[in-house]
Amino acid sequence: EKIYLVFDPNTPNFSDYKNNLQLAMGQVSRLISLVTVNQIYPISALTADIPDETYDDDVPLKSCEDATDTTPVLFFTLGSEDEVTLEDNCVIVSGKTGEGLIETADKLGMYLVGLRV
Repeated sequence: EKIYLVFDPNTPNFSDYKNNLQLAMGQVSRLISLVTVNQIYPISALTADIPDETYDDDVPLKSCEDATDTTPVLFFTLGSEDEVTLEDNCVIVSGKTGEGLIETADKLGMYLVGLRV
């Protein structure tokens, strides 16, 4: 099975928080691989193509609309709160800042390994 870790590369000011986003996604991806017993494979994806870039041509395009019971999507984004929410089969990991996104991803990671914060 696959689980898609997704972000929108066309978000305003994306370059200001992309390093934090990559760190947050990497942490969650690593923990998903460690704690799943059903061999779920995290796959990075984009919500949209990046204009004038060619390196992303092999990266799948996914969004929360693609989430199903058997193929969940984790969407990482900046938002108004540092929180994890569930909408249908899409887990939304959001932070008010890049640092907030990392902290939210850390809390999700702790939850995945059985720690409650």
